[in-house]
Amino acid sequence: MIFKLFVEKMSRSPFKIYWLASILLLVLVFGLMLRFCFDCSWLVLYFMSINIVIGLMYLWDKIISPWNLMRVPELVLHSLALLGGSPTALISQKLFRHKSNKKSFILVYWLVVLVQIMFIFFLLKKN
Repeated sequence: MIFKLFVEKMSRSPFKIYWLASILLLVLVFGLMLRFCFDCSWLVLYFMSINIVIGLMYLWDKIISPWNLMRVPELVLHSLALLGGSPTALISQKLFRHKSNKKSFILVYWLVVLVQIMFIFFLLKKN
């Protein structure tokens, strides 16, 4: 009964569904990489994992875009980019020709990149 209510509530929000799917996929990819790459640092594995996940999310959204299916919300794509997936987000935009003509999406993407650059400079300046 509780599971049924949970599924019904989750099915109404594409953000919650895709955000949960992204986190689960991130954990799965990170776990697999950790299993097979013993001498890699956690940070390298994390960035590899988040970039794989965001690439898969862009690809999935591109595949389902012609049909009237539940699309990946832009907030999920921007959140994953902010968490470290911005390089693959840019590559996916160009490679899949997805979200590359939507001006508002591109503007937010470059704001995310700007925030990341400022954060990196802050960390470097602090050290």
